[in-house]
Amino acid sequence: MKKALLYLLFAVSLINFTSCSSDSDDSASISLDKNSYFLLSEADLEVKVKVSAPQTTDITVGLNFSGSAEMDKDYTVSGQSVTIKAGQTSASLIISPKDNFKEGKIINIALAKLAGFGFGSISSTAITVQAKEELTFAFVNEYGLVSSYYDLEVDISSSNSSYATTADLSLPVEIDASSTAVLGTHFSFEGDKAEVVIPAGKKKGKLRINFIAQEDGKDKLVLKFAELGERFVPGLVVKSNITIVGNETKAKVIGKWKYIVGGDSKLVDYYTTNYPASDMENYPNKMTEADIIEFVAGEDYMTLKSSLKAGLKNYFVDNSKFTFKVEETVPLQEYGFPAKRVQLSKYTADKVNYKFSANEEQIKEATVAMRVYEEEGKELLEISVMDATPVDFFAAVLDFDATLSYNHIRYYFERIVE
Repeated sequence: MKKALLYLLFAVSLINFTSCSSDSDDSASISLDKNSYFLLSEADLEVKVKVSAPQTTDITVGLNFSGSAEMDKDYTVSGQSVTIKAGQTSASLIISPKDNFKEGKIINIALAKLAGFGFGSISSTAITVQAKEELTFAFVNEYGLVSSYYDLEVDISSSNSSYATTADLSLPVEIDASSTAVLGTHFSFEGDKAEVVIPAGKKKGKLRINFIAQEDGKDKLVLKFAELGERFVPGLVVKSNITIVGNETKAKVIGKWKYIVGGDSKLVDYYTTNYPASDMENYPNKMTEADIIEFVAGEDYMTLKSSLKAGLKNYFVDNSKFTFKVEETVPLQEYGFPAKRVQLSKYTADKVNYKFSANEEQIKEATVAMRVYEEEGKELLEISVMDATPVDFFAAVLDFDATLSYNHIRYYFERIVE
C-alpha cells in the first residue's frame, strides 16, 4: 500500500514538473528598449519592443497610447501593435512627427498584457515631442513682368537663422479672382503645376511662368498662396502682381522721359553712409527736369535720343541702339540686406562711354537694365547702370566691384505725356 502511494505521489509530481517545463512562455517576458525617447520634429523615431527569449511562433504585442500629444495630429505610428517574428527577439514601431507646434507634448506608450508573458524591466515609455518651427513665407517680389518667362520666387524663414528644409517643400499658389490674364491662353505654369518648390537644404524656391500671348485688358495676373496649414505664417508680400507683356517689353520704354530730381535719394544715402566722401564728390546725378531722354522703336531694337545736359550724359551716347537681352530678378543694394529684388529688363547698348566721364572716353558695348512701373498714378522709368568703370568717382567702390556688377547707379524718369 505504501509503495502504491509513493508511486502515485511521484506520478503527480512528474506531471506537474512536465507541465511547467513544457510551457516555456511562462518564463519569457516582453519589454520596451528604453524608458524615454525624444521625437525630433523632422525625423522618424524607432521604438523597439523586445522579448527575453526567441519564440517558436510569431507573437503580437499590443501597445496602448496616451499623453498630451495627439495621434494623427501631432504624430503618426506604423501600427498600434508590433509582431516579433519566430526566432527573433525584437520588432520596431516607427513614430513619425506630424504637425506639432507646441513645446512640452508627450507620447506615453504602455505594453498591453500578453497571455503567457510577463513584463520585463521597462513596460512603458515616455516620448517628448519636439515642436516644429513656424515658417514665415512670402513672395520675394510684389510685382513682376512676364516677357518670355518670369520666375516667381518665394522665401521661407524661421526664428532659427540656420533653418533649411530637410526635404523638398511644395507651396501651392492660386490665381486671385482679380486676375484678367487666363491660364492656358495668356500664360502657363512650368510643368503645369501651380506650386513653388523649395529644394531640400534651401530657403528659396521658384515657379516659372511662361508667356503664351498678350492681349489688351487681359494682362494682369495676381497670385496668392493657397492654404498652407498651421505651421506657416504669412510674411510681408503674400500677393504678387504680375503683368503679361510678352515680347513687347520694349514697348513700355518707347517714348520721352524727364529726369526726377531726388528719385535716387535712397541710393545716394546708401553710398554716402557706406563709402568715403571722396567717392561721392563727382557722383553723376546733378540733373534737372530739363534732362530728357527718348527711346524710338526700331525693328528689333530701340534708338536712344538724348537731350541730357549732365550726369547720365557722360555715360549714354546719343543714337546708340538698345537690343533686348533678358529679364532678370536683380537686388537693389540700397534696401539693405537681404536686398529688395525687382525684375528688370536687360538691354545691350551698342555704345556707351564705359569710363562714365566728361573728360575721358572709352566707347564700347555694355549692359543696361530698365524697368517701367507705376507709382501714384505716374508711369516711371528706372535705369540701372551696371556695366561701367567710372574714373571720376567710386574709387572705393571699384576696389571690390570693378565693373559695378552689384553696386549699380540708378536714375529715375517720369514719362512725358504729349
